[in-house]
Amino acid sequence: MRQLAIRGGRLGKRRSVIASGVFAVLAASLIAEGPHSAVADELSSGMPIPQQKPISANATADSSSAPAQVANIEQRPFFTMASLNLRTLAERVSDIDLFDGDLPLSREAFDAAQAASGNRPAFSLATLNLRTFAPPEREVAPIHVISDADAKRYRLIFDLQAGGDWDAADALISQLGDDILMGHVLYQRYMHPTAYRSSYPELRDWLADYADHPGATNVRTLAMKRKPAGEAAPARARTGRLVTGAVESYGFVPRRYRSDRERTREQRRAVTRLMRTISDKAERGSPADAWAILNQPANRNLLDKNEFNLMRAEVAQGYFHRRKYERAVELASASAKSNLSYLDHADWTVGLAHWKLGNYEQAANHFGKVASSNNVSPWKRSAGAFWAARSHRELGENREASQWLERAAKYPGTFYGLISTQVLDEPARFHWRTPRLNRDRLAVLQDHSVGARGLALIQVGQRELAVEELRRINPRRDRDLEEALVAIAEDAGLPDLAVRAGSRFRPEEGERYDTALYPIPPWSPDTGFQVDRALVFGFMRQESRFDPGAQSGVGASGLMQLMPRTAKYMGDTALYDGSDRKQLFDPLVNIELGQRYLAYLMESRLVGEDLLLLAAAYNAGPGNLQHWRRRVDYREDPLFFIESIPIKETRDFVERVLTNFWIYRMRFNQPVPSLEAIAQGDRPLYVRLDTKHIQVAAHGRN
Repeated sequence: MRQLAIRGGRLGKRRSVIASGVFAVLAASLIAEGPHSAVADELSSGMPIPQQKPISANATADSSSAPAQVANIEQRPFFTMASLNLRTLAERVSDIDLFDGDLPLSREAFDAAQAASGNRPAFSLATLNLRTFAPPEREVAPIHVISDADAKRYRLIFDLQAGGDWDAADALISQLGDDILMGHVLYQRYMHPTAYRSSYPELRDWLADYADHPGATNVRTLAMKRKPAGEAAPARARTGRLVTGAVESYGFVPRRYRSDRERTREQRRAVTRLMRTISDKAERGSPADAWAILNQPANRNLLDKNEFNLMRAEVAQGYFHRRKYERAVELASASAKSNLSYLDHADWTVGLAHWKLGNYEQAANHFGKVASSNNVSPWKRSAGAFWAARSHRELGENREASQWLERAAKYPGTFYGLISTQVLDEPARFHWRTPRLNRDRLAVLQDHSVGARGLALIQVGQRELAVEELRRINPRRDRDLEEALVAIAEDAGLPDLAVRAGSRFRPEEGERYDTALYPIPPWSPDTGFQVDRALVFGFMRQESRFDPGAQSGVGASGLMQLMPRTAKYMGDTALYDGSDRKQLFDPLVNIELGQRYLAYLMESRLVGEDLLLLAAAYNAGPGNLQHWRRRVDYREDPLFFIESIPIKETRDFVERVLTNFWIYRMRFNQPVPSLEAIAQGDRPLYVRLDTKHIQVAAHGRN
């Protein structure tokens, strides 16, 4: 019999449990539910190890008798605790009875299990602790903040007003029984770009009644422009601040150096301009020019000692990216000696330069300092630990290498942390579960004024407005409200809200809502996904955080952040003719054009099916990628190539897109051959794996 390790509901320290009894209990529960029950469909969800092969959703569908079903399960050698969702079992068994230890199980289910297994001593309940699994939750009722009749009226009102049909909209408004969404209705009218010109009294009155609505700042700006001379100013917007968090960064909040030197406002601005100029010169221009500017007497006098060291480290990084490794070591080492806590990037630069020069002992020392710093993000901390491990391995110090890999693997949500789990042959632990949207959590949201409006907007199909409302709720450590926000984001298919909520809140046990951090978007292009969903979602998550209305200062738009010129090249006149940028904010249009561009890049000789090159070309353009490949031998070391990309934005983009892609593969219960390849020092190539049916961990949608 197989020995399974479990600790507190998750794989961890070794604790022996005999597997066959669990099989029997689960089989009995499946029999009670029927051959194609929700239990069978969700067997693979809820546990923290997605890498293990899950039992097929149809594993019990072909047999109706208890012995046959038990045999069917027991014959599957890949059936492990990692693929069991016993939380589902606990929720689905209606007659809960705690007996003989810690397992919540009805006596009838236990007796049926024993009978099905031939009354063998199936398992020792004393050895199995499943208290971490949630108690049964009541079945959720549909969102019903307003009546069905009013919901229908609001839908028509929004549609009519979009086309400027004010008379028809007014007729329906007069029939409304609940005015909960009138602030949004009037905002749509008063801020219509072409069909309505709002007056100052209208804008003033709107602010008097709806200053807490998401668009209040825009309304006040317009009101101030139209305010007649002598009129009192309208009410100020009371929208509050968007709630952000650091869960995705494992609680890390960056700190920036602030000089204690007394300066005038103009001097502070001069320092900011100087530091920006030096950074830009070092990264995109010439580090020699940056160094010359930094050493001008007036500039040295303007900066304090620590600011000078920070800028010298920036210049050193510029020399590194231009393959002047000895010069990079010289300048970065001088800054690193100051031991300023904000100068960890100096150690990073010295470490990479020493690695390239073959000075592995020095490289290991500096990478170790980065990994041990409290002032760098987990992304950089895991990178330092991984590269320290590489350096020790080059020195033949395998024990030290393994220790550093273990440290990097503590952050599986990061690029190097995830690679480290693969090198160590350890499963990456993700927690594919979210709070269910039960009646209690709906009530929590409905009792909150902003939450009630958000729910009503979901009910009438205004998802973008709903997200704008709900993202402004600050639970202030109210656990019920936190869980309600995560639950509604998952249930209503609001991936942009899900990522924000998942980034802000964590379950009580201290893990993360990975299902919220890596949501399954509800959109699918008309032609279907021609590129695997894991890859499309990986790019989408990094580009826009699933916000269909996202736009950058340079013109990139929508979910995949497409430039209009690129979209026009990829499109056709039936889909996108390039005349209206607003088309790119349509999720289906944007995804279709985005996946076409991904396919186009992968068909090029420059990129091929190399995921690393694909991400770099998508972010910086094929021209930049071609230039970088001429300067660095990519085939020799793909990871060093990433760190040699001179543009920080692109380096970060590549690492985050690949990380997203691998984690989505895991959520879809798919293998990750590209992760295995890069962990072995090989090129991470794209392999199409999507089939008609993809089993999604936890509450994801297909």
